[in-house]
Amino acid sequence: MATPMLIELPLKISKTDPEFTTHLSRAVTNSGSDPADFAEACTTLIDLRKHATTPETSPGGVSKLAEYLGQLKLARSKFNFSVGEKWNGVDEMPMKLSFAWSDVNKAEGRFTRNETETSNVHFEFVSVVYQLAAVHAHLAGAANLKSDTGVKEGIENCKAAAGLFVGLQGYVEANFTTSPSPDFDKGVLHFFATLMGAQALECVLAKVFRDCKAGKSAVLAAKIANQASKDYGEAAASLKAYPVLDKRWRAEMEAREQYYRGEAHYWQGEVDVAGHEGYGQQVSRLEAAHKWISASAAALPTAKERADRVKVKLQAAAKDNRNVYIQRTPDEASLPDVGVMPKHMITATLPNKLPDFGAALSGGLFARLVSVETSRSAEEFRKQRDEVLDRLVGKLSESRQRCVTSLAAWNLPAALDVAANPDDVPPKLIQASDGVQQRGGISQIVSIIDAMPAKRRDIQAIVDDAVRMLDDEEREESDLGMKHDKKWTLRPSTDLTAKTREEAKKILQLLQSAASGDTTISAKFESARDGITVLSGRPADIASSLPSAVERASSGSNRAVTLLREKLVVLEGLRAETDELERRIRDAKSHDDIVSALANPDMSAATVIQQQVQAFEEAHESPVDDVVASTATALNETEIANGEFVNSRAGNANKEREHAVTKLLTAAETFTELCSNSQEAEGFYSKIEGMAKKLNQKVTDFCDSRRSEKKELLATISAEALREPAVPPGGDASWTQPPPQSGAYGQGSAPLPSGPPYTGGGGDSGHGYGQSQGNPYGGAASGAPSYGGSSGAPPYTGSGGGGYQNPYSGSPYQPAPAATSGQPYNPSGQPYNPSGYQPPYGGHSDPYAAQPPPSQQYQPPPSQQYQPVAGSRGYGMPAQPGLEQLQEMFPGLPRQQLEDVLTRQGGDVQRAINECLSLT
Repeated sequence: MATPMLIELPLKISKTDPEFTTHLSRAVTNSGSDPADFAEACTTLIDLRKHATTPETSPGGVSKLAEYLGQLKLARSKFNFSVGEKWNGVDEMPMKLSFAWSDVNKAEGRFTRNETETSNVHFEFVSVVYQLAAVHAHLAGAANLKSDTGVKEGIENCKAAAGLFVGLQGYVEANFTTSPSPDFDKGVLHFFATLMGAQALECVLAKVFRDCKAGKSAVLAAKIANQASKDYGEAAASLKAYPVLDKRWRAEMEAREQYYRGEAHYWQGEVDVAGHEGYGQQVSRLEAAHKWISASAAALPTAKERADRVKVKLQAAAKDNRNVYIQRTPDEASLPDVGVMPKHMITATLPNKLPDFGAALSGGLFARLVSVETSRSAEEFRKQRDEVLDRLVGKLSESRQRCVTSLAAWNLPAALDVAANPDDVPPKLIQASDGVQQRGGISQIVSIIDAMPAKRRDIQAIVDDAVRMLDDEEREESDLGMKHDKKWTLRPSTDLTAKTREEAKKILQLLQSAASGDTTISAKFESARDGITVLSGRPADIASSLPSAVERASSGSNRAVTLLREKLVVLEGLRAETDELERRIRDAKSHDDIVSALANPDMSAATVIQQQVQAFEEAHESPVDDVVASTATALNETEIANGEFVNSRAGNANKEREHAVTKLLTAAETFTELCSNSQEAEGFYSKIEGMAKKLNQKVTDFCDSRRSEKKELLATISAEALREPAVPPGGDASWTQPPPQSGAYGQGSAPLPSGPPYTGGGGDSGHGYGQSQGNPYGGAASGAPSYGGSSGAPPYTGSGGGGYQNPYSGSPYQPAPAATSGQPYNPSGQPYNPSGYQPPYGGHSDPYAAQPPPSQQYQPPPSQQYQPVAGSRGYGMPAQPGLEQLQEMFPGLPRQQLEDVLTRQGGDVQRAINECLSLT
């Protein structure tokens, strides 16, 4: 015999791309890494996600889904994904991708495709876990239960699916305050776990039933069938409290419960007759088996054939008992319980949490990427380290500048060179000129200095744009808050943007410091411009720029000259040592392995940062202090030697030439310093630009997020407004509902006319009754015209005698008696009018009652004129229902554009509101 076919769960569908590439590349850039290094990882993640949306129902498909779940879990440790929390305005704003998945379980149909969309990465995770469980269910359904191998595959896949649903219950409870989708309600997950456990038992029964036919014991078949029946009964009972699932689920669960209850009785009957004493009981059990299996045939196609075979056996057993054994046949209620297995064979061993999908992935696709938390700690370390570096480099720069300034004041080494060779260009000057020209000369430094203001303006524009977006968003949020008052529950923008505005101010302050530094560089360049221009030319140009030697001056005593040259050599060596030490300190920045140090789980990030900064400082501070002290000593000794040299000279007729050489040498030093300063300035501007772009992107993401939140809240407010009844001026809401009446129309038992019942709002668009736009007796939308509201006519109220007061006539409207069968309803008792009843006021007034004078009749304003609509059966409706509401909500959009939107949306105000939100 064959068991019923296993139930295969529907797969979810996702048609929306979460844009991993855009968001992850931006996050990689913000972490200080190159997005190109992780382009392949992004591509792989996207491919895995695409497979998850349309998975293969094969073991390979299971592996792909598990891999995506593992990669997604590991990526959460590297990226700041949104997990549904509200941004506090202080921490880094979470990455908000858009995850959209269809809901496969809704009350209106088992396989509906309503969609849930959110930025919560947990929703993506649980949706893919559902996909994995559904693929296991498909694999179980495809297994060949006629073979032992197929039975094993079916059991393993059903058990895997049941375990995933059990694990999902705990995961959803831990990571969501409310269920993100009907598919993940606790009762729904419990139902699917129970269902898959019961289907695992069905796989077991497929083998057990074959064994029983081969003559093996039927005890096992009876007990397992009874357990399957109880599991399906539990599944059916769990659906009573969860109407989100289609009622066909419950019908099928109840049918399977009945089927396996019948099988349990059938096989227990085989056990009863094994001892040749339970023939009467067997007949009773076969009767019960036939009853329950037949009852399940409406939902299970295979059950009818099985019931027919049971019936044949029942007839034979009943005949034997009647003619041969003559044993009593008890009723079903008095039969001994079949019993179940001592321990539930399947679900008792299910795990209570989801497996660790990322355990075998060795860090995942983004293992080399610094995590968000580590990146923040590394940034803090760099900030503290750079403060130490700037202090140490500042010491070296001060020492170098003191040396250059002192030698220039002493005309050294120009005095020695001119004294030795007054007619030649000093070799030191030729060497300085070569150095200037190798670095691009004056044209290079001019282009760098001229580009700085443009860089400042560009960065300023990026920051100003961010501040403008914040101002616009804050102004819009404030206006909406004032307009909707207590209904506006969005957190004020001012509470969220304080830190962001502080970041903008900090960047602007850095720009001001950069502008001050640029002014200093420009002034320094202007002071040395002439000298740098000369040094950028040919040697002949340098020679012609120097004053001619007047005569061969005295070079001083040999001892004084020799001593002074020795001191200058010492200073030159210390200068080279200073430059080399500065280079080593700057290069040390690229060798700090702070990331690996932060990975140490036994130390806090603060401790690691403190130790690393201290180690950097200790490694370089002592050499800096030594070279600075040695330079100061050598400079003092050079000053003494220079004094002795000056005193030993008889005179200095070439002092002007010495000053010119000194000026050119100083210009060369200034050029070198300017090149170094310009490099620092470029790095500084690059850093500020990165901060500005990051700020701008952060503000853009924030405004996008707030725009979505406003849209959702406005939609909620609008929906509530549409549901609220319109209240006439000076009245209350009691007029919107008719008073209790004794009959359908207030008297007797007149039947209601055909068409939708009166509901007071929300009816079909083609009918006057229950219409949300313009219905004077229903929940009219805000701004919709209401009869009697503006003319001063009394509102709709009940009156004695079961009638109601017609605001357009002088006498109460009295409904006519019910029409007899075959006659049309005649509200006035007048002869039947074959042209149809055409009420002049939208179907709500008595056309035959005495009308008041024209001056007392209701005259709606032009904006509320009602026009007959084709197909409305004579009822009237406004030409543009909801237009006033749209004008109130979107004052910035022209009236004609709002009318066009309403027309495109077929008069659906809610959809029109959504389109207007997208337009703004």
